[in-house]
Amino acid sequence: MRRVKPAFSLAETVVVLAIFLLLIQGGSLQVKRTREKILFDQTCTAVLQTLQHEIRVAAFKQQTVVVHVNNSRHELRVTHDGQTAEKIRLPEGMTVDSPVLEGLGSQIRSGGCISPYSISFKGYGYAKRYTIQLMWGKVREKD
Repeated sequence: MRRVKPAFSLAETVVVLAIFLLLIQGGSLQVKRTREKILFDQTCTAVLQTLQHEIRVAAFKQQTVVVHVNNSRHELRVTHDGQTAEKIRLPEGMTVDSPVLEGLGSQIRSGGCISPYSISFKGYGYAKRYTIQLMWGKVREKD
C-alpha cells in the first residue's frame, strides 16, 4: 500500500505566489514614490539655494544677475553680466512656474535688490510655492 504525503496543490501554490508578487509590487511602488518625493524636494532646495546665493553675489560683487528658467530644456540658468555662471538641470517630470523667470528672466540688480515674485514647483504629483521678497531675496514657503 502506498502512503500519500501531504503537500500543497498546484492551485494553492499559485495563489500564494500571486499574493507574494502583489506584496513585492506594492513595496516597489512605495519605493518609487519615495524616490520621486526626495528628488522633488532636492530640486526645490537646489533652485532656492541658487537664487539666494546669486542675490548675495549681486549685492557683494555689485553685478547684475539674470535668472532664467527653460522648462522645455529642463534647466535653470544663471548669468552674470551676460556670461553663464551656473546651470541647474531639472528632472524630466518637473517644472518651475514663474512668469518672472520665463521669457527674459528675473534680473537681480547690483546691490541684491529684486522685484518680489512667486515661484512654483510642480512634478510627480507634488507642488510647492514660494515667494521671494525684495532686499536680499528672502524666500518664504506659501501654504
